[in-house]
Amino acid sequence: MLAALAQRKVSAEELLALHLDRIDRLNAGVNAVVTIDRDGAFARARAADVRRAAGQPLGRLDGLPMTVKDSIRTRGIRTVVGFEALRDHVPEVDAGVITRIVRDGANVFGKTNVPTMASDIQTYNSVFGVTRNPWSAAHAVGGSSGGSAAALAMGFTPLEIGSDIAGSLRVPAHACGVYSHKPTLDLVPEEGHIPPPPGIVGSTQLATLGPMARSADDLALLFDVLIDDAPADHPRWRAQLGAPRHATLREHRIAVWLTDPRLAADDETVALLERVGIALQRAGTHVDFKARPFSDTDVVADAYLQLVLPLLAGDATPQSIADAVARLEASRPVAAAHARRVSPAAATMEAVFAAKEVQARTTRAWARFFRDYDAVICPVMPSAIMAHMHDEASWARTVTVAGREIAYWEQALWCGALATFAFLPATARPIARATQGTPIGIQIVGPYLEDRTTIHLAGLLDEVFGGFASPPV
Repeated sequence: MLAALAQRKVSAEELLALHLDRIDRLNAGVNAVVTIDRDGAFARARAADVRRAAGQPLGRLDGLPMTVKDSIRTRGIRTVVGFEALRDHVPEVDAGVITRIVRDGANVFGKTNVPTMASDIQTYNSVFGVTRNPWSAAHAVGGSSGGSAAALAMGFTPLEIGSDIAGSLRVPAHACGVYSHKPTLDLVPEEGHIPPPPGIVGSTQLATLGPMARSADDLALLFDVLIDDAPADHPRWRAQLGAPRHATLREHRIAVWLTDPRLAADDETVALLERVGIALQRAGTHVDFKARPFSDTDVVADAYLQLVLPLLAGDATPQSIADAVARLEASRPVAAAHARRVSPAAATMEAVFAAKEVQARTTRAWARFFRDYDAVICPVMPSAIMAHMHDEASWARTVTVAGREIAYWEQALWCGALATFAFLPATARPIARATQGTPIGIQIVGPYLEDRTTIHLAGLLDEVFGGFASPPV
């Protein structure tokens, strides 16, 4: 699309119209795009055409239409985060990531659906309703960047920006068959994301924003835009990111993490990962099915949950959580135990400091591991994406994986307890179709600040597994 714009084969106005027409015809079936700024977008497209005609494009993305996740503050465009109290919220200033893409010429014309306050691994809320999977309407799109992934799969937008603290970039990519990248922590500005509520500038010290696309090349393009230096009035350190470690698959040393006593995975997922490892071996890659950065996964997973669960409680109060625990204790002890951990009462200073100590030791273990290996390939989730389940608070749900009942949020441990907890980059990409008909993907976890290694490796895997496939719409 950018090449066509540069060569004047299509105008920015025509390209925008093509995307809006597709949304008008097909969005009702998936409910991915929830807000559109038509008048403003056409005005910006015409301005981009004038600049290109004069040979003065703003930057790499000039005239490219884009949607962004509805948790990212966008000046002049409603940003609701699926939250009734923000139904009419129109920000007056852009989030940091919006500033960067707009400075490069992107035309943000719409917003994509999220769970309420971006706090679920499904996408639904009382303001805009449920987003349905482009491959199977009975199944979820993942969350919290679910609308973003569905919009990409449907061809409603060429690029997207999502956010991730518990797999919110990677789970939707896995569910919808697209690519996403969770950057190394702090490479991309978090400022302007909701939550926290508008006006709060503090950081979770876990969450990050990142690119979503239909190819690894497109991920790399948007990633480079997002990590550019901030404006002079917002000084930041600048990381020195190198090139990918290797040019070819054959040169890589990859650990494939198939199973783990704590990190659940069903037979289909394990078999898929095993096929990936074998295919890489046949391509000449050095593959190790046994290597791990640490053996105490239980300790790492518990420490991650200690830090993240209180952030995902939504509008739950200590009393509502206590009531749920009492109700669940006898019939569903797994859910009751999980609900206790969501309560603010569990986030004592002693518990948080203990979790941070585990985090420090874990980041060191990963650094040692990546002296001998270039990446870890592992599941995004324990299984293909779930069918819609909206019956109760997320922290009170359970799911069954390979005959084992686990807490709902434990599905996020492959993402959260590995890359998120240790601040590492991770790229998700599609591999196959699950028996239920939805896509199923993998994630590639890489060394700290070596984002280009995981993105490049995701692209190299196209040689073996192919790339994006359109859903049957």
